[in-house]
Amino acid sequence: MIDKIVEPGEPGAIRYEKRDRVAHFIIDGPSDLNPMSPDMYRQWYEHLVDFRDDKDLWVGVVEGAGPRCFTAGGDLKRMGEISRTFTPELASEHYWYPRSSEPLTTPQISLEMLSLELYKPMIAAVHGLCLGAGLIFVLALTDIRVASDDAQFGFAEIKLGAGGAGAVADVARRLPFTTAMWLSLTGESIDATEAHRIGLVNEVMSRDAVHARAQEIAELVCSNSPVAVKFEKEAILRSHEMTRADTIRLARMFFFARRQFHDTEEGLASFNEKREPDYRGW
Repeated sequence: MIDKIVEPGEPGAIRYEKRDRVAHFIIDGPSDLNPMSPDMYRQWYEHLVDFRDDKDLWVGVVEGAGPRCFTAGGDLKRMGEISRTFTPELASEHYWYPRSSEPLTTPQISLEMLSLELYKPMIAAVHGLCLGAGLIFVLALTDIRVASDDAQFGFAEIKLGAGGAGAVADVARRLPFTTAMWLSLTGESIDATEAHRIGLVNEVMSRDAVHARAQEIAELVCSNSPVAVKFEKEAILRSHEMTRADTIRLARMFFFARRQFHDTEEGLASFNEKREPDYRGW
């Protein structure tokens, strides 16, 4: 059964659907390029927080609606409007806790999304164009990515004098340096074959197979203990910039913490008893 949290109202929406243990975030923009409006950023952030906190959801899948593309990024027609709302006064109100209760502006929401501590696995199913903010979020929010053979990845804003896609400074941490500089400084795109070669995506396939493959991977991850999966993802993310000694220390802490959950004992018992495990989560 599908539980739809938000139905498209204003033109463009991030549709959020709960299908058993898998949450689907579907970019459904106001045109076939799937541009993301300011309200769509807000919706996406709110859905991510709900996904993070819902114990019945174990894996997320991000995908684009429509036949043409994943998303061409932010709505450039509204860029001026967005920039005018981002004032020093509003920025200071959201810099330290306690933060202002006033709604966040679009640039602030984007930064909140990028800094959100989310240790549930996220899978991207990319077809067609994946540009600008769309690529930023794929790199920052997703862990496993599959793409259609006609997918294109890039940052076109630099050609319009805009540049940055809001958080492009983080790109070189997630891509090979020369690729990050090529995308950021030229505005040119790379195709699915190159994206696979550099490790931006895990698999490339026909467009018809992309969404089904993402769901298949989600179900594969869901067959494991969500407790173990969250510990693994958090350990990998936190240890990325740690020393080897700190990484081993963190792993030891997580090892003992994980043993406090039902799923660890259940996994070992099911192996010894030659049966399927009954994982409960946290």
